[in-house]
Formats: sequence, structure tokens, C-alpha cells
Amino acid sequence: MVDLALLTRTLDQVEGGSIPAYQAVVDIRTGIKLLEEALDQVKEQATAEIKDLGATSYKGWRVEFMAGTARHSYDHIDEWLVLKGKLQHVEQQAKFARAAWEKGRHILDQETGEIYPPSEVKYTTDTIKITVQK
Repeated sequence: MVDLALLTRTLDQVEGGSIPAYQAVVDIRTGIKLLEEALDQVKEQATAEIKDLGATSYKGWRVEFMAGTARHSYDHIDEWLVLKGKLQHVEQQAKFARAAWEKGRHILDQETGEIYPPSEVKYTTDTIKITVQK
């Protein structure tokens, strides 16, 4: 279904320097988007088929039905909303404490006089952003 020869040629062209890597990324991303759209079109039908048929194998892949899982929501519980608000406050204070710490300062809790602990920062990998031009 995927043109592996075309993909291999594209990768070879990048490696050989005949096309920029960002162009290959855009082309591959476009292909992924098209494949995801095609998958969305058949996934519901495939799920129904496997639910009726039962687990099977195809081209080295195991295909089996999995029932949807429950997702809980707590937005309607007042106590949860209050605690969520407190958590957001603590997170914000830790961010401010981090910014102060980076400048060699501290933020003190006005009630207890204790130093707010700064948040820990973890950075993601650098990447490129690809958006469709309008």
C-alpha cells in the first residue's frame, strides 16, 4: 500500500544532498496524513468485522477486538474542582519560584516564611514545525 521504492528514493536523495531534508519531511508528513485519513475511513468497519469474526492474523500482524475503556470525569464534583484549583496555584507558585531561582532569588510563602520550591524543568527535543499554508 505504501510505495516503499519512492520512500527509499526520497531518503537516498536526502542522503545524497539532491533534496533538502525538510522537503522530505513535508512529503512524508503528507503521506502519513493521507494514510491516517484512509485508516479513519475503514477503522470502524474493521472493528465491527473483528468483533464478529474474532481474533485473527494477517501479514504477521495479530488483529483482535478491544472493547472501549471507561474515562472518568470529575469536573462536576465541587471538592475536586477546589483541589484542582489548589494544585494549579501550587504549580504556578513553583513556576514563579523557578523563574526567581534562575535569577538567584527566592519566593517566600507569606504565611509560613518558607521558600517555595522551584519546579523542575525538562526540555523536549528540538524539532521543526510543519503547518499547512493558507
